[in-house]
Amino acid sequence: RLDSSSLYSAVEEAVQDRTNEQWLRDLRRKPPGNHEALGDLRAFVVTRLRILFQESRTDSEHFVEDIAQETVMKVLESIETFRGESRFTTWVARIAINLAYTELRRRRWSDVSLEVLPAESYSLRTDTSKSRRMSPETGALRASLLAALEEAMRTRLTDYQRQVLMTKLNTDMPMGEVARRFGTNRNALYKVLHDARMNLKK
Repeated sequence: RLDSSSLYSAVEEAVQDRTNEQWLRDLRRKPPGNHEALGDLRAFVVTRLRILFQESRTDSEHFVEDIAQETVMKVLESIETFRGESRFTTWVARIAINLAYTELRRRRWSDVSLEVLPAESYSLRTDTSKSRRMSPETGALRASLLAALEEAMRTRLTDYQRQVLMTKLNTDMPMGEVARRFGTNRNALYKVLHDARMNLKK
């Protein structure tokens, strides 16, 4: 079995001769993608993810395989958006890493109920360290604005809008996971957040 550095070198050698134009040409072929190009692409993604996550997760192999499969599908779906400003593999690696960290964030929140979020998380008065560095005038103005905003949130938003907005403001829960928790989809959730922000702006 190859160690991480040897595995990385072997895969890099297999893909480094393919130019951006060759990647695009091969992956655009039907049915989707040239078989060899798809194999090289998947091997590249798996190797990169293994190096990043094999020491930090007990289920790293399953995790890597799932993200690699999702990455390949995402690359094929969005290949027309590649602008050629970097190496194709750099673009692919960025997609893979973004998908991996999004999934880690989703898993982090998967067993947390919205009902157990502390009541104080619905308050905007949380960053006292910044307040201590402000002048008295700026601090007073900030406190007044926060009080007005909190009052608007109580009186101008529906309970649903307020709960969705504060969940996004006070957690790093991915939008897809928030949508799942509220039994809706991303587009509907974006509409709720948009309406809430417009009401607050008024």
